[in-house]
Amino acid sequence: MIKGKTKSGFSYEINQKMLKDWEVVTLLDNLNRNKISMQELNALFTLLISEEGFDELKAHVRETNEGIVDVNAMVAELKDILSNDKLKN
Repeated sequence: MIKGKTKSGFSYEINQKMLKDWEVVTLLDNLNRNKISMQELNALFTLLISEEGFDELKAHVRETNEGIVDVNAMVAELKDILSNDKLKN
């Protein structure tokens, strides 16, 4: 299990086996080529940090006054998660 914490304080866990999952690798390739849809981004989050973790992340970045899950904040969190040195190996 790969554990980490984003700069904003969100704690996450990623099952290391997911880094060898065909769907994850395909989605990461799409992300790297800037050819990823919102549906695919949602799937990537879910596959990496689980559905529960994805819901927790959305709650973490949700703007409490307006209830908006800011897309820029979610992208920043994903970049932060993917920058974990343990994921690069």
